[in-house]
Amino acid sequence: NPHSSESGKSNSTSPDPWWVFPKPEPNGSSTNSSNSTGSCPFKLFCFTVLNTTMNAPRLLTAQFENNAGIFACDEYMAITVGAQLVLGQGWKTKKISAPSQWDTQGVAEVYKNAWDEILWDGRFRQADFTIKVAPDTVFFPDRICKHLTELRASAYARTYVATCTQSTGPPKMLGSLEIFSRAAVEAFSLGKTKCRDTIGYKTTAEAEFMQQCLGMLNVTSILDEDMLADETCGPSPCDDVTKAAYSSYTEVAQWLNCWEVSDYAKDFGDIPVDEIEAAVRLRMRKLKLVQTKKLLKLK
Repeated sequence: NPHSSESGKSNSTSPDPWWVFPKPEPNGSSTNSSNSTGSCPFKLFCFTVLNTTMNAPRLLTAQFENNAGIFACDEYMAITVGAQLVLGQGWKTKKISAPSQWDTQGVAEVYKNAWDEILWDGRFRQADFTIKVAPDTVFFPDRICKHLTELRASAYARTYVATCTQSTGPPKMLGSLEIFSRAAVEAFSLGKTKCRDTIGYKTTAEAEFMQQCLGMLNVTSILDEDMLADETCGPSPCDDVTKAAYSSYTEVAQWLNCWEVSDYAKDFGDIPVDEIEAAVRLRMRKLKLVQTKKLLKLK
C-alpha cells in the first residue's frame, strides 16, 4: 500500500540519510490510507511519538517497510522529537521541538506538544477511534477493530479503553496502547487547558494524566483485559493471537520477530505450511523480512 507524504515527495538531490529506502512508485495517485483493516466497521487514526536520538527511528522504518503498526491503520501520523525523518517514497514524519532535558518535565512537555499537534491536525474528527501506540509496541489494527466490535464500542460515546487491572484502584490505560473514541478526543480538545491547570501534568506520566483528565471531563472507560499483552501488567507470547498488541520490543529484530510470529499464527494456525497457498504466502513474507533486516543491517 502506498504511503502519502506530509508535504508531497521530496525533491532534494542531496544524499539520502540512512533511513530513506527506495520503494516502488505506486500506480496512480498516492493515498492517505492503508485500508488494511479490511471489513472493520470503524475508521482508525493511529499515531506514535518517538525520540529520534534513540533506537525508535529504526523501529519506525521497519514498520513502514512492512506496512505494519500504525501504517496498517486507515490514517496515521508519526511525530518525531527534534528532527523530521524522511522514509520511503518521500513520506515525512511530523517534527516537534525537543525538550531542553529528557527528565520527567521534559517528557511531559513532549507529549503535551504531540497531543496539541494531533488536535490541530484534526484527522481524529474523521476517524471513529484515535489510537496512540508506543514505537516498541507490536500492534495489529485489524485485531483492535475486532476487540472494539466485541466491546460494542462507539465513536459517539465518550469512552477510552482500559487494559490493565493488575494494580489497586480502577482499571488503567497503559502508555503502550491508548484508544480513544472520537467523542473522547473531542472532549479532551475542549477541556485540555482545564486539565493541565488542575492536574500536575509535568510530573505525571502521559497515560495517567490522560486517564485523570478524561475522568474530570466525564469520559468513562471500557475494560478489555484481553487486548494488550504488556510486560508491566499481563504478559503473553506473540503467538497468542487473542491479543491485539504486544509490549515492549525495543530492538528491531525482536519487534519484527514478534510481528512475524503473531501474524503467521493468525493467518495459518494449524494449516500445514507445505500447502501451496500457505507456502507461497509464507515465502513472500520471509523475503520481505529478510529485505528489511538487510536494509537495517540486522542479522
